[in-house]
Amino acid sequence: MIHPAPSYGPPPIIFRGRLWSARDLSRVAAAWREALGRELGEAPGLLALAMASHPDVVAALFALSSFPVPVILLPSDLRAWRSDPPLPAGARLVLTPAQRDLALEGERLGLRPTLLPDPDISVAGVDMPFMNGPGFVFFTSGSTGLPRPVYRTSAQVLAGGLAPVDAVGFPPRGGVIGSLPLDRTFGMHHSLMVATVARRPLALLERFQLHALLDLFASGEYHYWAGTPVMADVLGRCTLAGAAPSPHPAPPICVISGHLSASVCRDRGG
Repeated sequence: MIHPAPSYGPPPIIFRGRLWSARDLSRVAAAWREALGRELGEAPGLLALAMASHPDVVAALFALSSFPVPVILLPSDLRAWRSDPPLPAGARLVLTPAQRDLALEGERLGLRPTLLPDPDISVAGVDMPFMNGPGFVFFTSGSTGLPRPVYRTSAQVLAGGLAPVDAVGFPPRGGVIGSLPLDRTFGMHHSLMVATVARRPLALLERFQLHALLDLFASGEYHYWAGTPVMADVLGRCTLAGAAPSPHPAPPICVISGHLSASVCRDRGG
């Protein structure tokens, strides 16, 4: 059984065919933490991050998680940045170098953009107290009105990854597939946090990409995947190239965030 530790660093991430090692991501996070500490001080007030599914953004998340302030996780969809209540004016919007184009939108909403520098990992240490901040602000989907903020402590976010790992008994090998948005609690818990607490590689997809996901399934290298009923339905109606029509070789552990349709359960054996 896995139990909480004082600090968790980022897991290894496979993204667009490239491996980002846990050590490299920790060094990037540490370099950005040091740079932000010099610029903003140790108590910078509310911090916000546009939580895209990208290794750079994951490193930025861990960097911000070591400050003693809450971190607002903004969706990748800019339309969802208009929430009820509105984002706190003056909150610091931290952007990775690739996110510089979001600065103008942040300014329009009263945020104060801060662009992270190219990280100098040659001088960065890795002994940072990652995931030791007070917590994170997520947002609801906005399906019934504007998105609303939902606060989760760091302990609760880590527990969201610990709970499924402890409940199902993670296999002795194999990684995690992340195809859900990391700005939502379900995606954060069941992809990034599961990989973090289990210290397993995370194959990170920018979005639900059917053929990329099927390729990861077929590799046999990943033993945990979480998705939605819609994803399960789409996957259940596809076959791998060259394979006879049969259930896909899905990971041993698949977690679905809702009720599967009767047709999916019937056609795929429940």
